[in-house]
Amino acid sequence: MARCEEELKISKESGYIKNNADVHTMSVDICTIVKGCIFEWCLSDGKSDIEKSIDRIIHSYFLQHASL
Repeated sequence: MARCEEELKISKESGYIKNNADVHTMSVDICTIVKGCIFEWCLSDGKSDIEKSIDRIIHSYFLQHASL
């Protein structure tokens, strides 16, 4: 989670993420999303496409925080 937060700080400083975004909260959210996807993957006995799920959900999440 610490690395995620640091990467988000860098992205915010570089102008990719809105200035009013709380990178700590975003980091918590992203970790929760990933844990949920891992849980679903486990429930499917590894049959679900975890990378596709994470990519789809994280992409949607970042759209609301992107500095366009």
